Amino acid sequence: MAGDSPENNQVTNGSESVLSVRGCLMVIGVLVLVTIVVMVALFVLARSTAEWVVEGIGQGLKDLGNTVASIPQSVASAVSDVFKNEMQASIETKVLLAESINSMGTLLTASHPGDADVKVGIQSGLLNVCGVSVDHVVEGTIEAGIDLSQISSGDITHEVISNSWVLRPGPAKLHSCRIDYIRQLGHSLTVCRQDWDEYRLLAESDAITRIRDEALAEGLLAKAEKEAELVLGNFLSAVTGSDNITIVFESEPVTDFPESCQREPPAGWKFDEESDSWLRE
Repeated sequence: MAGDSPENNQVTNGSESVLSVRGCLMVIGVLVLVTIVVMVALFVLARSTAEWVVEGIGQGLKDLGNTVASIPQSVASAVSDVFKNEMQASIETKVLLAESINSMGTLLTASHPGDADVKVGIQSGLLNVCGVSVDHVVEGTIEAGIDLSQISSGDITHEVISNSWVLRPGPAKLHSCRIDYIRQLGHSLTVCRQDWDEYRLLAESDAITRIRDEALAEGLLAKAEKEAELVLGNFLSAVTGSDNITIVFESEPVTDFPESCQREPPAGWKFDEESDSWLRE
């Protein structure tokens, strides 16, 4: 008992060595387990992060695609709005222009001074014993122009892009016919009482027709349209600020005249073509 035997010491040392190895193995096992847990956690975290990034990129690309796709629609919508606004402004401008032009009434742009020598022959009495002829010198004026009082916005066309304007005011027409001067120069001998004033009215009726037809033959209406084109073109250019102005006259055959241009003879008289003289009915 004084001391342990060598065999016992060997057993004790062997047991301690075994315990020491086991401890090391346990430590290593714990470290390995911790490492595995950490790696798994990192893997899960990395995978989640990758999915989030991929999802975010995918959503971003999708949003970008939607934005790019919406650009043409936005541009088209903006352009459409601009044109709508321009068209609305154009319509309102045409209405205002029509009203302004209406206020001008009749635009007289041409006149034709004329003269005529008119012999009035009168048949009167049995065997024309009271017949007489009277010479007249007549001067008159025929005026023509454009009636602007009936123009509407529908007679005005506006091209927005080129800012061009077209106005269709209708054809030029005769506006008035008047006698400026008439004089009876002389008459044939007669033994009957005569109504010289009525003969003068007969001469005026004949002279108006002659001077009117002469004015039409010499292009009075075409002259009136040419002058009106200049006046209306300058007016539209000043109001709209455009130099692209077109005035279109749709000429029509002359089928009617104002009352002053188709003067009727005094009541009770008719013209006899065969005798080239006036007869009292």
